[in-house]
Amino acid sequence: MAYSGSTASSSVANPPRKMIEGGLYGHSGGVNASTGLSTSPNSPNNQGGGFWLYVSTNKTTDITNGTFFSDGDDLGMKPGDIVFNVQFTSAGSSAVLVIAPITGVSTAGAVVASGSIISSTYS
Repeated sequence: MAYSGSTASSSVANPPRKMIEGGLYGHSGGVNASTGLSTSPNSPNNQGGGFWLYVSTNKTTDITNGTFFSDGDDLGMKPGDIVFNVQFTSAGSSAVLVIAPITGVSTAGAVVASGSIISSTYS
């Protein structure tokens, strides 16, 4: 199933939602006076640690296929962020919860790791 991100029409858009801001990484260094962001490469502004929620009928193989979240860079996804993906086969049906890290982000999109998934089926 195709991804309908933040650039899709409002009636079908379903981008992941940020639940918790990054900030799990400590940092040292200065602050950019114009942006207010840390200048340290290990800053929470430059590293992941955020938590995202994505609910859809997309399968695990969909979201871990290349840069599925094509607008991930625009949304602010970072390597090291975690995606909680709730997958329904249809509305009101049983679901699968998948937890996976983002391993890379570029202008092409965010890459969700396929080899580091925690998954559980529940009804």
